[in-house]
Amino acid sequence: MIGKVLAGMVTAGALAGVLATGALAAPAATTAVSPAKTQRPAAKGLFGGTVTAIAATQVTVKNAKAGSKTFLRTDATVVVKGRNEKASWSEIELNSHVMVRFEERAGKLYGKRVHIGRPHIAGKVESV
Repeated sequence: MIGKVLAGMVTAGALAGVLATGALAAPAATTAVSPAKTQRPAAKGLFGGTVTAIAATQVTVKNAKAGSKTFLRTDATVVVKGRNEKASWSEIELNSHVMVRFEERAGKLYGKRVHIGRPHIAGKVESV
């Protein structure tokens, strides 16, 4: 019986010593290094911006960072607006925002799909 008491006291003393010295303490927290803010690379075959010129066979889109690109219209070019509602080429207007999915062939850019952005309306709600 005395042996069990002594063994318990030794174990308790050892545990107290470990806790006092921090031998079982969790490792020190390290500060996470925040990654440098990087821009996502532009998707290949995708270009967005503001329409600066529109004709029956082509549209020119200007992007503040990437400049201007002119996309040719083909019989397979699809125009959509909003949530992928079908639209017509004539609905593309100057100064509207578009996203063009395109392919390059022989140095020319051919529009496959033109997505007309939704208009952004801002203001103050006066009443509901």
